[in-house]
Parts: sequence; C-alpha cells; structure tokens
Amino acid sequence: MVVALISPPWPLFNRPSIQVGVLKAYLKREFNNLKIKGFHPYLKFSNDIGFKIYHEISLSSWAAESVASALLFPQKYKDCKRLFYKELGKKRKQIDKFDFDNITNILRKNIDDFVASFDASNCLLVGFSVCLNQLTSSLLISKRLKEKNAKLPIAFGGPGCAGELGKSIINTFDWIDYIILGEGELPISSLISFLLNRRKGLSKAILTKNRKISPGTNPQLEQIKDLDSLPFPDFDDYFKELLTLPMNKRFFPVLPIEGSRGCWWQRCEFCNLNLQWKGYRAKSVSRISMEIDFLSKRYGILDFAFMDNALPKKEAADIFDLLREHGRDYKIFCELRAVHSREEFIRMAKGGLLDLQVGIESLSPELLSLIGKGVRVIDNFSAIKNAYEAGIVLDGNLIFHFPCSTKKHVDETLKAIDFLLPFTPLKGVSFWLGLGSPIYNNPKKFGIKGIKAHQNYSFLYPKDIKEGLTPLVFSYKKDRKIQHKLWQPVDKRLKEWAYFHKRFYHLKPFLSFRRGGNFIHIRQVKEDGNVLYHRLKGPSMQIYLKALDPVPVSSLIDLVPGKNPDMLNKFISSMQEKRLMYVEGNNVLSLAISNQL
Repeated sequence: MVVALISPPWPLFNRPSIQVGVLKAYLKREFNNLKIKGFHPYLKFSNDIGFKIYHEISLSSWAAESVASALLFPQKYKDCKRLFYKELGKKRKQIDKFDFDNITNILRKNIDDFVASFDASNCLLVGFSVCLNQLTSSLLISKRLKEKNAKLPIAFGGPGCAGELGKSIINTFDWIDYIILGEGELPISSLISFLLNRRKGLSKAILTKNRKISPGTNPQLEQIKDLDSLPFPDFDDYFKELLTLPMNKRFFPVLPIEGSRGCWWQRCEFCNLNLQWKGYRAKSVSRISMEIDFLSKRYGILDFAFMDNALPKKEAADIFDLLREHGRDYKIFCELRAVHSREEFIRMAKGGLLDLQVGIESLSPELLSLIGKGVRVIDNFSAIKNAYEAGIVLDGNLIFHFPCSTKKHVDETLKAIDFLLPFTPLKGVSFWLGLGSPIYNNPKKFGIKGIKAHQNYSFLYPKDIKEGLTPLVFSYKKDRKIQHKLWQPVDKRLKEWAYFHKRFYHLKPFLSFRRGGNFIHIRQVKEDGNVLYHRLKGPSMQIYLKALDPVPVSSLIDLVPGKNPDMLNKFISSMQEKRLMYVEGNNVLSLAISNQL
C-alpha cells in the first residue's frame, strides 16, 4: 500500500519540501512494508508558467492564494482576479507577464494531469503539507482527488492547520477527513496504524469532524523529544520530478535543513511563526554537520537553507566550524538573531554562510523594547556591519506602522539610518496582525480593538466559507492611517539608501579601514560620492579597534593617556559626529570594516 505526501503550490520552486522529505524518511523507517511517495506538483507548474513569474507570485501570499481559489470557487473568479492584480500592482512594469487567466488555466491543466495520473487504487492515505501560500491549492487538489475516489482518506497538516485553523478547515470542507495538529511524525504514524487496523483509537493530536477542540484551548501535541533521532530527509522524489523537466530548465536546487523546531527567544510581540510547536528543541551540532554532509554527497548539492526561526545562539558558529571541515564550497542561508560577535560572523562565513536574514525590525531603542526583540539598536548595527564585513549578504527588515509607534520612533530610525548608509540597505515591511501572536492575544496592551478577518478573505472565499474559516491575518482599529503617514519619511529614506548603493556601487566598500602597524587609515564615502580619508594612531587607533564589537565606554578608559575620561568622551564624540562610530547609552561601536580579513 502507498502513503502519498503532497506539497502543492506555492513554495519556493527551487527547493524540495522539508516537510515531505522529513516525513517520508520517518515513515519509511517506521513502516517498511509501505511505499511512501512524495509529490511536488509546484515544480512542474513553476516550469510551465515560468520560474521568474512563479517566484514573484510566490512572494505574495494573497496573490498566490487567489489563483487556486479562483478555480475552487468559480463564483469568486472575478474577485480573485482583482485581488491578484491589486497585490502585484507594484510590479506594473511586468504586469503583462502576470496574466491571471493564463496562469489559472495552466494551473487547471496541471491539476487535471496530476489527478489523472494519481493512482488511488492502492493508496492508504494522502497527506497534504499546508504551509504559507498553500491552503487553497491544497483544498483544490484534495477535492479533485476525493471526487476521483470518494473513499480516499485525506489528511491536512502543517502550520497552516495549527490549532483553531485546523478545526475550522475540517468543519468547513467536507472532503477533508483528518487534521494533524503540530508536527507530523508521531500523529501521522498513529493515523497510519489506525488505518491499518493496528490501533483502535486516534491520537489526541488528530482532529476529525466529530472530534473538536474548544476555542482558546491548546490541543495535546505529540512531539519528537530528541530531534537527533530523526532519519536524514529523503528528497529522492523531488529530484526524480526535476529530471522530468526539459534539459534547459533543470537546475541545482537548494536543499532545506532543519536544525531546530520552535524559537529559543519566542518573545517578539508580532510573531506567530510557532503555532504548531510547543517549546524549543534543537539537533546537536555534530548531527547537523553529518546531515548536510550526507545530503551533499547523496544529491551532489552545495546549496542549503536552514528552515529554523533562528540558529541557536551558542552553537551557531560551531555548526559552521564543522561544515568548514567538509572541504566543500557551501553556500548556505540561515536566520540569526542580532546576538553574534564579529569573530562568530567570520567563522560562519568561512563555513559557507553567504546569505542571511536577521530580524532587525527596528532602529529605535524604545520601539525595539515595545515589540519585544530583546536586543539593542547597537546590536542590530553590529550584525549589519559584521555580516557586510564577512561577505555575507544580509536581508533585514524594518517594521512600519506598528501600533503605538510615535514620531520619536521615526526620528530615531531616520537618525540611525544615517550611520548605516555604508552597509546593505534594509527593507520596509508593514505590520500585520497574525493569529496567535502575543499582540493578537493581548490587544489591549497596544490599544487594538475591532479585530476581524482581513478584508482580502472576502476576495478569496464565498461568504459562508469565509465565515466558517479561522483567519490567519486580521484587520483592526487603531491608528492605522496615522501610522502610514508617520512612516512615510522612513520609506523615502530607505529608497535613498538603496539609490546611494546603486549610484556609487563602484566606490564600495563605503566605510573601511586598513592597518598600518602603529596607525590605521579609514576610507569613507559620503552620500554625495565624495571620499574622505582619516588616519588614527596611538591610543585613538587602539580605542577604535577595540570597539569593533559593541563595548562599554568604561572598558576603553585604560587606553587613554592618564585615563582621562574627558579626552575619551571627546574622541568618541568626534568619531560619532563623523559617523565613524555609533553610540547607544554607555556603549560604543566602531563602524568601519577591515579591508583584509
């Protein structure tokens, strides 16, 4: 018998599903008499509409969900089309390429072909991995499969089915038989045993139409205690599907890696990325190294992406030390919090870290505290600078329009950006209210009221369906119009920052130093393109080099002749005025990067 695991559109096309890969390997080990097959229908679909077009659409959840919804609910076709173009409106130069009618027709044909080729005669269970952008496509494909074989058991799982989301899905769509809450290994194993008549009852982490959870209560999740006990992921099916593409469309994919589940910080007010987890668990450093080594050898791949919310604070650099010993030219993506030193960034870069996302979120001390980041602005500065110095491409966001933001927060942000101009520009993202986030659970703290489903759900679903589904994204009443006006200067400044890097690209690096024994030379490119040079020697040089990571001002006093605090403060003020150092409270950071690591 066969267990089918399906990852439908719209994940990133150039990587296999980590959920399908991990579950397949686990179920193969637990049920050696069953055939476990993984399916990635998004791969052929992305080829058929064009990889670039697919990628751009996949970056917009609303646009992505609108395509399958138009086929699932024909009466909403026009509304879905309006939403699609509204969400992609910022890409008007490419709008002719985003032909909604053509894309929906291609998806329809892809699903027709997939369902026609799907052998349900010997299928014990079909499981759908429902992550970001995948709900409507999962519903569409599962419905078509159920229409082909009414007795085919259909299960949904993943973060898109967590808690009350899953309850509303199974109560709204009659062709869904099971919802797996939380992580999948243990519950889906128990479900398979149940379907094989090896077990009498269902796991408490599985919902059916007759088994409900009360609103606001947490279901009993079943989790793997030791992640090291999991087998290595199996991506064979993805690579087989890749070989069905035309020769000129094949590529080397990026393989996903799971080093941990949950978040070791988990205090950010806006975050709802961990609805499916309880607590935090991580694999050992040696296990992560062995897993990447195994996958690289098995599939001949050098590019990897960690799926973790953030690599563990203490072990992150150790992971890359071991990867360096593999002797391969890895290119690795991961997410980190702004808690790592310059030396750790250098170690990680040497181990293959080339692409990085850091949750910067804010450059205002007060706003950082308000949103619960647990870091200082100077820590964000350090992460941005150290990544740039190590040759790591950093992708960082600033949250606009967070409830209760003030002009003070905006002014502090604008001032901070002036110091960050030499480094990779940040991007602005608008705050959105997500189900299960701390701010959603405690709206009074931020003066939020009038919470209701986001208006875009009215484009995607008929009224009766919309009212039955628990939303993942909400609208609310507060100071939203004020916030949008308030953050306009920052949005403008970010565009100027990006333009500066584009205009004077040939002058990079914009702020760097060279060592000369008993002196250093600092080269600084100003925003108008003029280049300034500074020479520091003696105590000035020693102070500057000691502050390449954030340090308390008091720790520098021993480097000053006569330990004169006035002399130290005068020097730091001079450096700050020239934007060569950044000061926050009693801490200071030198901003220039080394030309020769």
